[in-house]
Amino acid sequence: MQEQPLPRAVYLGLARSNDLRGRHVADYQRLFGRTTLDLGRTAAADQPTDVRIAQRANSSDPQFSALLFQFGRYLLISSSRPGTQPANLQGIWNDSLTPSWDSKYTLNANLPMNYWPTDTTNLSECYEPVFKMINDLTVSGARTARVQYNAGGWVTHHNTDGWRGSSVVDGATWGMWQTGGAWLATMIWDHYLFTGDLEFQMLLQSHNGELHVLPALPAAWPNGKAQGLRGRGGYTVDATWSSGGATEILIKFDRDGTVNVRSRMFAGTYQVVDTTTGDTVSVTKPESDVIRLPGQTGRTYRMTGSGPAPTSYVRITNVTTGLVLDSGGNVTSGSNLKQWNWDGSTNLQWQLVDLGGGWYRIVSSTVAMWTPNSSTNNQWTTTGV
Repeated sequence: MQEQPLPRAVYLGLARSNDLRGRHVADYQRLFGRTTLDLGRTAAADQPTDVRIAQRANSSDPQFSALLFQFGRYLLISSSRPGTQPANLQGIWNDSLTPSWDSKYTLNANLPMNYWPTDTTNLSECYEPVFKMINDLTVSGARTARVQYNAGGWVTHHNTDGWRGSSVVDGATWGMWQTGGAWLATMIWDHYLFTGDLEFQMLLQSHNGELHVLPALPAAWPNGKAQGLRGRGGYTVDATWSSGGATEILIKFDRDGTVNVRSRMFAGTYQVVDTTTGDTVSVTKPESDVIRLPGQTGRTYRMTGSGPAPTSYVRITNVTTGLVLDSGGNVTSGSNLKQWNWDGSTNLQWQLVDLGGGWYRIVSSTVAMWTPNSSTNNQWTTTGV
C-alpha cells in the first residue's frame, strides 16, 4: 500500500511548531548560556535523577551540585521575565486553588531568596518583575501609610500579592512588620552595585501609560545625555539635560498611539516637533508638568524647552571662566556687571521671576536689575545651549 502524504495543514503546523521551539530555545539560551559550572563528573551522573537524589548522601556526585545550581537558574528564567509577575514559592507551576501561603510574596523571606541568584549568576533581566512590583507598592503603600499611620511616604508589611496589598495581614506576631519597603529597597541597591546601571529607579520610568523622564536624577549628575532608553508600551527615549532639568527629549513610537510624558520641562516654555515632517505637534496638558503626546509608528518626536525657572536664588556661572555674575551691589542705569569668584555673597545670588510667556525678570538678592516695571527692557528669556 502506498504511503499517503501528510495534509498541507499538518506540514504547516509542524513548521510553526519547530519555529516556535527554535525561537524559545534561542531566547532561553541567551540567558542560560551566560554562566557555566564544572565540578567534575563521576559515574553517579549516569543514574536517573530520582536515584541520584536518593543516593546523594552516600555517593560522590559533584555534577549533581552543578545540576542543582543550573536548575535554580532554569526556574528563575522560566518564571520571572519582563512583563510577568515575580517568582513566588510555586512559580508558574502552581496547580492548586489553595496553595501554600496562597502563592503570595513573603517580602522578608521567600521573595528575596528567590532572587538571590539573579545578579550573581548573570540574570539581571529577571529582576524586572520585582522592580515593577515595588513601583506598584509605592502607590498602594502610600494609601496604607496615610490611613494606618497618618504618615507620608509609603509602607508595606511582610506579605503582598498580585493586587499589591500593603497592609498588615495574617498573625499579629509577624504581620506587624512595617519595614517591607526598606527590605525591598535593598534589592534595588544591590542590583545597582552589581550592574552599575546608571539608567536604573533614575532616568526613565514607564508605568500606567506614562513616560516619566528624569524622575529621580541625582544631584551629582546635573548635566548629561542618555540615548536608547526603552519605555513600556513600545517607546525609545533619548534625553538631554542641563542644570538638573531636561532640555531635549526624543521619543520614537513603535506603534500608533498616545502616551503621557511627564517632565519639569513642560511646566515652562516648550515645543514639540515631528522630526519626520518638521511640523509642530499639538498636545494637551492633563497636568502642569505632563503632556499627552499622539504619535505614529516609526516616527520620532522632539521636545525642547527650558523648564520652570528656579524659585530660589541661584548663581549664574560662565561656562568658560567658571566665574559667577556679580552685581557689585549697584545696578543703576549704565552700571556694569562683572564676573567674580563664588563666595556666597548676596551680590552673586540671582532669581528668575516668571513673567509668563517664557519671559523672566532677573533679580539680584541685593538689588533688582533696574527698578522693576513693565518695560520690556527688564524682561529676559532663557534658551538651552
